[in-house]
Amino acid sequence: MKKIIGTKTDLLSFLLNNEDNKTRYELSEYKGKRSLNANAYFHVLVNKLAEVLNKSNQDMKIELNLKYGTLARAEDGKIMGCMIPKYVDIKTFYEYAECYKEDSEYEYYMFYKRTSELNSKEFSRLLEGTVQECKQQDIETLDEIEIKRLIDEIDNSKK
Repeated sequence: MKKIIGTKTDLLSFLLNNEDNKTRYELSEYKGKRSLNANAYFHVLVNKLAEVLNKSNQDMKIELNLKYGTLARAEDGKIMGCMIPKYVDIKTFYEYAECYKEDSEYEYYMFYKRTSELNSKEFSRLLEGTVQECKQQDIETLDEIEIKRLIDEIDNSKK
């Protein structure tokens, strides 16, 4: 399957100049991938925070994602989640889940996107939140200009 990415004009031009009238197309908004530099920096900060707070790197990453990440949604826009018996550990099935309610038998969870599934805007929010967490722990971070450059790299990847 051929993937076509471009502006509205590019796509219209392609469709109008294409003589194949049998092929069906699916249109969706293109979301840029996050910068590898921003991703690497995020993991450096996660590791530093984990060390200071005496947590595992994975637990720190999960905590940050639950605080600054993005709720997972189904195609119809509804928030994804589940209810499970209290004796079951949700992390057995999905790590990025947050309990929002419980009763005598069940816990109710909302799911968050995995960090690798975040688009550039969502990842920018996660990175900015992580930087703030580091500053609260007196962990040295890049200066504001460099952080803005990393975030701009993410935003520019959409163009």
